[in-house]
Amino acid sequence: MRLLWFVSFFSVFLTGCSNVLINKMSIDESPSRGITETRVVYYVDSVNGNDNASGTSENQAWKTFKWFAGLTLQPGDRVLLKSGSSWNEPLILNGQGTAEAPIILSSYGIGSLPLIYGTDIKKDVCVTINNPSYWQISNVDLRNAKLGLYLRYIASSGNRDVSVTGCNFRDMPDTVADAGLNNFEFAWSAGICIGGLLGPDENITVLDGLTVKNNSFHNTGVGVISSWYFPGVYKRRLVNVLVENNTADYCYGGGFAFTYATDVVVRNFSITNSGGASHFGTTAGFLQSTDNVLIEYCEMASTKAVDCHDGVGMDFEGNNTNTVFRYNYVHGNDGPGILFCTTEGINQGVTVTGNVIFNNGLNAYNNDYKFEFLNWTERDQNAQITGYNSGTISNNTIMRKWGNGFFSSGTATAGVPFEWNNFTISGNSQSYYWSTPPAKPGMADPVLNSVSWDFAYDGDLLGWNTFNHWDSATVSSDVLWGLASGTDMFAVGPEMRLNAIAADTLEVRMRTTQSNVAQLFFVTESEPYWDGAKSIAFNLIPGNDMKTYTVDLSSLAAWDGIVNTIRLDPSMIEGDTLAIDYIRLY
Repeated sequence: MRLLWFVSFFSVFLTGCSNVLINKMSIDESPSRGITETRVVYYVDSVNGNDNASGTSENQAWKTFKWFAGLTLQPGDRVLLKSGSSWNEPLILNGQGTAEAPIILSSYGIGSLPLIYGTDIKKDVCVTINNPSYWQISNVDLRNAKLGLYLRYIASSGNRDVSVTGCNFRDMPDTVADAGLNNFEFAWSAGICIGGLLGPDENITVLDGLTVKNNSFHNTGVGVISSWYFPGVYKRRLVNVLVENNTADYCYGGGFAFTYATDVVVRNFSITNSGGASHFGTTAGFLQSTDNVLIEYCEMASTKAVDCHDGVGMDFEGNNTNTVFRYNYVHGNDGPGILFCTTEGINQGVTVTGNVIFNNGLNAYNNDYKFEFLNWTERDQNAQITGYNSGTISNNTIMRKWGNGFFSSGTATAGVPFEWNNFTISGNSQSYYWSTPPAKPGMADPVLNSVSWDFAYDGDLLGWNTFNHWDSATVSSDVLWGLASGTDMFAVGPEMRLNAIAADTLEVRMRTTQSNVAQLFFVTESEPYWDGAKSIAFNLIPGNDMKTYTVDLSSLAAWDGIVNTIRLDPSMIEGDTLAIDYIRLY
């Protein structure tokens, strides 16, 4: 982004490097020693609740959020919102948990995710949590506001382990980014915002440990952002964050923006159709003043530039060190696929490897932006060069549009020459892009001989997605719940590479109340499309008890080679309710 962001964003911690997409976030649901007697579960039901009730059982649920504003939650407490409920009011929460007894905000019951929505997209905040530490937020739907979830830190440090999983964020499109309108706590509209005000000591770690996983962002300013105005540069203000298996589309500011952060991992983030609404520099991903960041297996596509600079896939805005950008799929952006700037200093030690970068610069702001890679030099106020970005660009597949360039060359409009001398550039495949998109990177994906999805932890869908005719797709009480809203109910599993010969048995433990038949579909590397030939139906026994179903797949001719994903159609009866304990292939 060619604007100066005097904001600080948040950081990411990788809790494991396994490429198997079935890792689970652990949630300790048992009371901690020493606090059992103080643990409270609060229930809120917008339809049948009563604010004169106790609020501490399902049949004594509160109706609104008014009692939470003056309440300080204790370690182990839970705030549970009734599925199918909706509120047009802000939820403000206070309190800190412990490692043994985190505070939980989630849902209960069957139905669509509980919905909290605002009225004014320029100022409303759906959920605010003040100084959160050891919090787990899951299974909520936040819409029509300036911010969806605001993790608000006021002169606070030493906070630990906040997770946000299985949530939806929609319709937060305000394009006015003025911190002065918000007490200098935040400026950009976003699904998840980490911000607030720093105390006298700016060189502190505000939050250590953040997980943002299995969330979707649609039509928000930015998917995930944090903002402190206007601190000095300190790269450990945010440390240890994992951002994994999220999607963002039509978010004008992109999927993520991190500043002043260390130990950041962004994995498997699909970010498409960013830009468009904003006349600022637009980008799918943004880094500034960070250290030790890994970005992998992400898609950054179709970013628009409306009368503005950039419109890029990935923006290394400046002062980033020890960054690895690998195995990503960057294509169809109005501006360059990769942009290096020098805001707050030069980038050093950036490694760009194993990516597929093609057909960018489709609607470039000017000739400076008609490249797959664009590299600005650091300049002073007199346009004199004061520094050069540096790093390694190797083993990428780069395909340029006819008339555009691979790497910025010549002299920029401002009269400053482009410079790549401080980069080592080698082993890249460079060609023209015509019409057939190259395959996504997959070189680090292992071939599995078995796979299992055990829905054991609240809010963790384990990468399952595209829930069609499937209301209340939530994980709670050790199962994946569902309510059939039509006759074509299905869900799609995460991408994988499964050896079909080694894993020729399907085992599902589940229950349905009405349906007596289910169907499994799958796609393979040799036949990457859904059809009836790559499917098998199996009988069910409807009822209230869990039953285990074992299906032999070895007789299917199409069950061969490498299986890339599966689709489960558990019911074909509208109104059916179901629960799935686990799905296994072995």
